Amino acid sequence: MRSIVLDRSNLFFKILERDRGQWWDHWLFYTRTFGEIFDAYRHHFKLALDKEKEFVETFTRPELDRLKQLWEEKSDSIKSKTLELLTSGAELRLPKSNFVVFFMGGLGLELVSELHIKNEHVFFVDLVAFQRREGIEQIPQVVFNKLKK
Repeated sequence: MRSIVLDRSNLFFKILERDRGQWWDHWLFYTRTFGEIFDAYRHHFKLALDKEKEFVETFTRPELDRLKQLWEEKSDSIKSKTLELLTSGAELRLPKSNFVVFFMGGLGLELVSELHIKNEHVFFVDLVAFQRREGIEQIPQVVFNKLKK
């Protein structure tokens, strides 16, 4: 059985291994690696490449360092709690076979974005948005609320 909760944040955090002047190049590599997801993400937000670059330029090293540290400390419990809520027997608006939840670094635009890729619903959990607005501890409940009937 496939997992409905997947963490794809590692490549995002590799941005911190580069000089800030190379962050845009890393972002382009990261988004190409997950091309289908980011094509849908760009479509969802109607993002032009120049606007996307502006958002990437708002990232700061202290912000991303802190997020990476928090994610390393708390991701296991957050992923477990999210999976527990989604498999608890509660009524969801989509069958489990029709969606997947991805934990990723995004541009901080929306906590959870529902993207349509082929015949599947992808719920893009933006770690940057959570850190800036709600705190990453809120992820399980926000994801569950997005999916419940």
